[in-house]
Amino acid sequence: SRNKLRPHMKWEVIDALATSYEADSFDVALDKALLDTLLCEGDTSVRIEAYFREMHRVLKPGGLLALISFCPPGDRVNKVPSDLFTVKTLEVPAKGKNKITGFHYVYVCYKTAVTNLGDLLQVTAPP
Repeated sequence: SRNKLRPHMKWEVIDALATSYEADSFDVALDKALLDTLLCEGDTSVRIEAYFREMHRVLKPGGLLALISFCPPGDRVNKVPSDLFTVKTLEVPAKGKNKITGFHYVYVCYKTAVTNLGDLLQVTAPP
């Protein structure tokens, strides 16, 4: 298998919209085209909201979600809930693989701290 040289890594198949992981389990989550795939499914707004809420739940405070996509920022950044994540975009030359833009995009989504105090919702981004 191609991953036999990575014995320290654990490979699992899960439902990314409702994982069985405990809250605050991971420092980093990696998405290679899952968001793109979810956007091709029916009822995208419900799926996208569930996806980002679950990623926010399983990431540790200050954790990050790295989204890798062919789609440019105008088609992806607006999908990331600003109350859950702060987004930075990186453009990586695609070396001929993305004929539309010439780039792959990495959306680095930093988990924000959310504190619910009764009816008051306070959202702060990491430093």
